[in-house]
Amino acid sequence: MRKAPGRLLMAAVSIAMAFAATTQLAAMEGTQDAGSSYPTRTIKLVVPYAAGGFPDTVARIIGQRLQEQMGQPCIVENRAGAGGIVAAEYVAKSAPDGYTLLLTDAQLWGITPATNKYLPFDAMTDFVPVSIVAAGSNFLTASSTMGVSNFAEFIARVKAKPGQFNYGTAGVGSVHHLAMEALKAEAGIDITHIPYRGSSQVTPALLTGEISAAIITLSTLLPHWEEGTIKVLAVATPKRSKAAPEIPTIAELGVQGVEFASSVGVLAPAGTPTAIISKLSLELGQAVRNPDTVERFEKIGIEPVGNTAAEAKALVQAEFVKYGKAVKAAGLEPK
Repeated sequence: MRKAPGRLLMAAVSIAMAFAATTQLAAMEGTQDAGSSYPTRTIKLVVPYAAGGFPDTVARIIGQRLQEQMGQPCIVENRAGAGGIVAAEYVAKSAPDGYTLLLTDAQLWGITPATNKYLPFDAMTDFVPVSIVAAGSNFLTASSTMGVSNFAEFIARVKAKPGQFNYGTAGVGSVHHLAMEALKAEAGIDITHIPYRGSSQVTPALLTGEISAAIITLSTLLPHWEEGTIKVLAVATPKRSKAAPEIPTIAELGVQGVEFASSVGVLAPAGTPTAIISKLSLELGQAVRNPDTVERFEKIGIEPVGNTAAEAKALVQAEFVKYGKAVKAAGLEPK
């Protein structure tokens, strides 16, 4: 009789273990089923900026390709506001089912966490990187109203009139802001910052002479460069852009430490099943490597990437550290 409680306990443990194994198997099968059946309805690519900028351009090209490949509608939704925080919070709090995704740049996974003390999301834990789909080279440009034709003339003109010229960016703490602040520090120039609400507003300001200069992606200024209405002086990357190989890097021109490329990637809410992440990563890679996508990207100075989820995670984590240091170097205090 004394052994009965032990036998009962062992039986209870066996039942519990069997139940746990069954539950785990069901969960695994559910995850696998989720991946095999996905997608069954519309996929939404949320862009945290206004239409017309670099991430938006990438989203619309990729969205079209995903729709063709996956047989379901893929729409782009622009949710601009608070430097991208509005969109990031929305996606972070969305159902982790692969139907609401964030297509963004290092602004949200590297810079925003370093410039904001209080965020309604955690960039490193509330999202799962799916794939880095594209990279854009950032070019130093000048308005034709400045009357300069090359980098040396630009630096000389700004030095001759400290504080009298200005430059525009997509906002305080943006990649373009950090790049220009690095140029100011390394080249010893004094030029005033004018922040806008998105990169799509910077190009018109350059055209009218409202701002003197900017560091922006080629995709937003290409037609105007070809027309000669905006001067492209140098590229802020370690090597020359394939889309504009005749434009020298800032380092080649004697100024070091100004290397800021713009990576664009797709993030899913944390908790999204691994099978869906894997499928999305494969589909995005295929979409990016499609010859039509490559051709459309290269025409506007965008480099196709399309890496794996693991590679995307490594890059996101590395840029989180890199831009955190850049924010401190620029003297920006978290608010």
